[in-house]
Order: sequence, then C-alpha cells, then structure tokens
Amino acid sequence: MSIKVLLAIPDLAGESDMVAAWSHQGADVHVIRRCVDAVDLLGAVASGSAQTAIISPGLPRLGRDTVVHLANAGTNVVGVVAQGDDRGEHTLRDFRVPRVVVLPAGDVRERIGVITRALMSGVFTELPADEPPADQESGRIVTVWGPHGAPGRTCVAIGLADEIARAGISSLLVDADTAAASVALWLGMLDEASGIAIACRQAEMGMLDALTLAEAARSVTPRWRVITGLPRSDRWIEMRPAALDRVWQVCRATPGVTVIDVGAGIDPEADTVIDQRGPHRFSAAHSALAASDEVIAVGAADPLGMDRLIQGLQVLAHWQPQRIRVVVTRVRRSVLGPDPGGQVRAALSRYANVDEVVLIDDDRSAYDRCLREGLTLAEVAPRSAARPPLCNLANQVISALVDQPVGRSV
Repeated sequence: MSIKVLLAIPDLAGESDMVAAWSHQGADVHVIRRCVDAVDLLGAVASGSAQTAIISPGLPRLGRDTVVHLANAGTNVVGVVAQGDDRGEHTLRDFRVPRVVVLPAGDVRERIGVITRALMSGVFTELPADEPPADQESGRIVTVWGPHGAPGRTCVAIGLADEIARAGISSLLVDADTAAASVALWLGMLDEASGIAIACRQAEMGMLDALTLAEAARSVTPRWRVITGLPRSDRWIEMRPAALDRVWQVCRATPGVTVIDVGAGIDPEADTVIDQRGPHRFSAAHSALAASDEVIAVGAADPLGMDRLIQGLQVLAHWQPQRIRVVVTRVRRSVLGPDPGGQVRAALSRYANVDEVVLIDDDRSAYDRCLREGLTLAEVAPRSAARPPLCNLANQVISALVDQPVGRSV
C-alpha cells in the first residue's frame, strides 16, 4: 500500500521528475497534491486527503506557525533539504520540523530513492534544537500580570526593568499586551513601529536571533532596552504563539532579565470556545506565562482590586505553577483605613494563602509626572516612597538570576 503525501517542495531541483516517478501504478509513494506555498498546503491538509506532508525550507510563506498548524492537525511533517544547504537546514531546525531527510547531491532517481526509503522505514535524520553555547550566559524571564481594572502592572513592569538596569544588570522590557499596550506611551516612544510585531515577523520567517531581536528593540539606557507593543489592539493576530515562543527562546539566550508586560486576559475557560489550532486573544499571555521563570501578579489596594487579584491568582496558578510574587499598588489610607498594609496582608493570607507581598505606596503625583514627561519613577522622584519596594523587588529577581541562571524551556 502506497503512502499518500502532500508535496510542498516547489523550490527543490527535480521536483517535477519526482512527481512523475511517483505517479506510475504501484509506486510506494502517491502524491495527492502538489502545493505551491504554505497556504495551499494548509488548505490541502484541511481536506484530510493525506496525513504526510513533505516540505522544503524554500516553500513560499512557510513559517513556524505553519509547522505548528500541521502538527495540530495530526500531519506527519517531513522536511527535505539538499546536502550542503546549511541555511535551509537551519531554517528547518528553527521551525522545529521534527524529521528531516538530507538529499544527496546525486541525480533525481537517487533522491527519490532516499525519500521513498525514509518514508517507508520511518527513519529520518533528527535535527537537534538550537541551544546557546555552553559558555554563553542565560537570561531570566519574568512576566508581569494583573487583573482587569488597571491595577498598575505596566508601571510595575517599567519600574522593575528600570531598577534592574540601574543595579548593573541588562534588562529587556517587552510589551506583549494584546488589549491595551501602553509601555511606549508611558516612556514617550510615540512612533508607529511595533517592536513586538517586528520580532514576531522575524521569528515567523526563521530569522530571529540575538542581533535581530536587538534591532527590534529601542535603547532607553545602555543597559535597558524596550520592545514596544502593538499600536492598535486589532493587530493582535500578528502575535502568533509559535512566533512568540521563538521570541522568548531568544530572550532566554540573552544575558540579563527579560520583563514581559502582558494583558489581563488569561482565563483558561475562554479556550473552550476557541480553535486551539489558531491564535487567539489570550495566546500572548499564555505563551509568556508558560515561558516564565516567575510571575509578578499585580493588584490594586482597594476592595474591588483585591477581589479581582484574589480571583486572578487562582486562575494564574493554572498557567504558572512556578514562583509567583504578589505586588499590591496604590496602598493608601483613604480607602482602607489607618493600616492599609495590614489589611492587604490579612486579606491575601486568608483568601489566597499568600504570606509574602510587596506593597507600593500610592504616589499619584509622581506617577502623573512620569506619564506627562515620559520618564521613570527613579528619574522624576528618586526619593518617592513608592520606589524602595521596586528596588527590593528588582534585587529579588536579580538574586534569582544568580542562583538559578537556567530557567524553563520554551
């Protein structure tokens, strides 16, 4: 019985001859369809006519997301690359194609024989995943999350990244909020170029590395860079999970700390009505949480903010079983009485089983100036009562970087 395949190697020399050789009756391989690009291939897979796809690195519109879609559809993905094509081999590795056949430099009949024998035997050359060299420093990834209601997660993310850099450690702040990206506005970076969109596009094409990631970022100080978010929330589709996974992989290979600011939406129940094979509004947050070494959960010190934080911590544990640090902002007497810090600690201990919490005073005038001038808290109010907790939080993150330099894999 012949193996039914979808052939998507239009750039490979001898492709037409291969199809002709496999077309005669009794051939071990039966080509169901010749696909001209990745979109054509995905359409053919959706028809269910074949469960094996043969792809080449030069297939137009091929990306990491294509390989993920094929895997989710239950398709056996086989990559073919010409011997000596190091760039093509690197592309297939970067796209995480699970199995690869290296074609000899001989004639077409020899290549046909190699592919046929590999398909019939199930034996393929495994491509190892990209790993940083052993002597290269590994970074740490911290995701800052908070429930709906603007509890101050972006202010915490900015302050944390700034203080890490001031402590002498390289920091990279990534705005991955798909609903209301605001890091660029807070820092006065008013241009239309989206750093996260550029990085995802490079990752999708298999071209993202430490250099291209640095080019997508903007430097605030010599030790602090920022990857800005989407200028419009309706562009969230550009932040595909497979591309983001690659972005976090490159971030981890970058020395220092990557701080990711994500949106409030992380409810896993929302996934029940969403096609898991495609991107959705929660993808960015889910991807960041899965890649993080730790999460900083931010809530506001008022009855509504505390209720949302406590409920959110229960959902957050579903996505991030690693360390979670809790930060409560806008701590003030006017809403919680004479001992606001004590009330916050008591509520978190009783209802969320949280005994350690970072409390940040409500210095509204200082943060108003930050927003007005596009500066950080350390720049506009270095002696603000809201700053020491951020410094302590940065020191805790840095200590974890030294103690555990290698974090979770993506």
